[in-house]
Amino acid sequence: MTDIADDFFGIGTALKSMYRLYFGTARMSGRTTRLVESLKSGDRVIVSDIRQGKYLERMCRERGVEIRWARIDPKAVDRLYSLGTSEGPTIFDHVWIEEYYQHQLNCASATLNEVEQRLSGYDWRHRKTRRAAAHAFLNGANF
Repeated sequence: MTDIADDFFGIGTALKSMYRLYFGTARMSGRTTRLVESLKSGDRVIVSDIRQGKYLERMCRERGVEIRWARIDPKAVDRLYSLGTSEGPTIFDHVWIEEYYQHQLNCASATLNEVEQRLSGYDWRHRKTRRAAAHAFLNGANF
């Protein structure tokens, strides 16, 4: 995960550590096999990688099950709505879910850092912020 300066209390760091621990220990635990065995004809699986979609489709076809899959970037959740309604349930592949949560944790850290920097004062502890504000002011930004 991206190393962004974290919040004062270390909550973001703790969440990112839990993320790495959980998903690291879940590797090779049979999640894909369980997913394939649970799918029924008409189900749709959301994946983040075309190879994973083709693999799931092939594994299901070997079982006599016809599924649909869609590759959607986990950073572009709004694109999911363009898929319309599936015949069966829409299910997220575990890799997609991992990438989605990783992105959301990074976004949360980045947002908190940006807000903290933008709302902080300009004393000696905030030289970078002061320089950025001066540069923005000189370039016509309104505060």
